[in-house]
Amino acid sequence: MESKVKKVGFATIFSIVSLWFSTHAGGGFASGNQATHYFVQYGWTCAIAPIATFAFLAFCYRQVIVMCNNHNFNNYKELFQELWNPFPKLEILFEIYFFVMLICAVGAAIAGAAQLLTDMIGVPYVLAILVVSIILLLLTIFGPTLLARAATLMTIVILFCCFIIYFIGIAAKGDVIMDVLSNFKNSPADGFTAHSGMTIFKNIVTYAGFQCGVVPALASCGTALKTRKNATLAMIGGGFINALALILSCLMLLGWYSETKGNPLPLLAACNAMGGGILTWLYAIALFMCFISTGVSLIYGLVPRFENTGVLKKIDNLYVRRSVISILGMVIPALFSLVGLTNVVKYGYQFAGLLGFFVLLLPLLFIGTYKNWKYSKDHPNGSPMEEEYLNAI
Repeated sequence: MESKVKKVGFATIFSIVSLWFSTHAGGGFASGNQATHYFVQYGWTCAIAPIATFAFLAFCYRQVIVMCNNHNFNNYKELFQELWNPFPKLEILFEIYFFVMLICAVGAAIAGAAQLLTDMIGVPYVLAILVVSIILLLLTIFGPTLLARAATLMTIVILFCCFIIYFIGIAAKGDVIMDVLSNFKNSPADGFTAHSGMTIFKNIVTYAGFQCGVVPALASCGTALKTRKNATLAMIGGGFINALALILSCLMLLGWYSETKGNPLPLLAACNAMGGGILTWLYAIALFMCFISTGVSLIYGLVPRFENTGVLKKIDNLYVRRSVISILGMVIPALFSLVGLTNVVKYGYQFAGLLGFFVLLLPLLFIGTYKNWKYSKDHPNGSPMEEEYLNAI
């Protein structure tokens, strides 16, 4: 630990907020499919459910950062071993969750990109899946670095397009949105899906549970925040921005629900309903690249993990080794994508989300909160890193 510590400023806090937001704003979010399936189809509750979702996530994620800072951890394995101590081997629950989430996320990326090819240029869906799978395989083997460098630009383009579409769509359907919100319309007679309070609660925890893929990144980068106060500020900021973005998405899609209902790419359908144009094509291209980037990033994440293990390390040719891992890592998601993007989100995301809620969020909520409280009680001046940091500034 260096004796002189640079003061944590707004830029550091904002970088953690951006990390969380960029993880949330993937293909499922940018296509509008997740928002429609979990919130919009149930009517006016879509305006408040995102607030509960990200308030819950912000509290749980704060426990991640505080626990890592308390013990100077910089990876999720140490984090979950401490969380589950005296049963550290239960950290494998995260590994199980991660692989389930990876299958669902890659399946959604393939299905989403294939659906775009089908909608925009008329490629048959099954053929589109084959084309997308080949593109992913080639990029995973030969071009992950280039795609990673372009990921930030793609994210900026797609978010720029999304927010323009949100504001145009909300302005065009403001009267419809206000009618639904003010009259609490959420019944089948009004075109929405019948539900109960338990349905909304399940969707909130499912949506939250699927977002836990950001935990490893928070465990690695969260120590840059150094203090519990900074962790709180970052999570409040992250929760606010993510909730705001999802609320805008929900409100826009709520106004255009009658035109987009049942469409696997509701935001694109709304764009077409608004007249299409250059913004629609720019959005579609950026969304396709977003799906591809997500797929490559997740599949390539398996390569360093397995390329030097078991029988694979006996393969001398690096590209052959990576090809084997990439193919194996893509077969199940590609087959899963045959059911279509909506079903991937409806069933795959739901299973992964509920798994994440029970094996990650609930332990963080109860065990993590208790252990952090106990640590704070035993160390009133904070962790050694926090104490040294505060003394240095």
